[in-house]
This record gives sequence, structure tokens and C-alpha cells, in this order.
Amino acid sequence: MSDMKQYIFSFEGSGWNSVYATSKEEAVQAALEEYKHSATLNPIPSSFFLRESNEETYQSLLSLFY
Repeated sequence: MSDMKQYIFSFEGSGWNSVYATSKEEAVQAALEEYKHSATLNPIPSSFFLRESNEETYQSLLSLFY
């Protein structure tokens, strides 16, 4: 059984994304590494929070795009 959990986070300016990790610290490190070469997508470390992942929650978050 995997201990991976979904962590939602915000970018400076606007926008959000998520990463899967075993801890908040690991999630922050993964996001910072993933976006380190981006000039516009800068994850905000204090914005990370654990989110129970289910289809309803996911669709609700996606609805923010349209």
C-alpha cells in the first residue's frame, strides 16, 4: 500500500496544481524541483495542504478553469 497523498498548492500570482508525496516537506521539494526552470510558475511553499483526493473534489477544482 502506498503512503502517497495529494498535496494542493498555489503559484505566485495565480493558479494551482498538485503533487503526490508522502509528506508536506517532500511535496514542497518536489514542486520546487519541477518548476525551478519556470519564469512564471513559482510554487508558494506556505500554500501546500493535504487534500483528500476524490472525483468530486477534483472536478470542483477543475471547474475553476472554465
